[in-house]
Amino acid sequence: MLHKPVCPRRTICAAAALLGLLAGAPVEAQTNLFLNRSMVEVMSKEDLKLLQGALNEALGSAPDGSVVAWNNAATGASGTVTPLKSSTQGGRPCRAVQTFTDARGRRETGQWEFCKQGAKWQLR
Repeated sequence: MLHKPVCPRRTICAAAALLGLLAGAPVEAQTNLFLNRSMVEVMSKEDLKLLQGALNEALGSAPDGSVVAWNNAATGASGTVTPLKSSTQGGRPCRAVQTFTDARGRRETGQWEFCKQGAKWQLR
């Protein structure tokens, strides 16, 4: 059983929060951990859009265990989102995912659980 995700590194929490703030983002990451020297600080807006797209694909349609990769040739940033487990909690579809992000020499890995609320996925 997956527990409520804990941010092993606060920088990935900041990245998740920023993803939720992007216009039209179906992923709502509800946290206010914006830290100095975070992963978000070194990622371009395009990097974040590519990460968001991979996360949306992983949550919406990728089978558990598959790897959804993203890469920005312009900045060299890249990463993966891997759906680990699908479940139902309180009648809502939920998915656990693992993320890996590499941007400007910084590497972050995290595990997250999202549940769908209406048409949007929300970080648990």
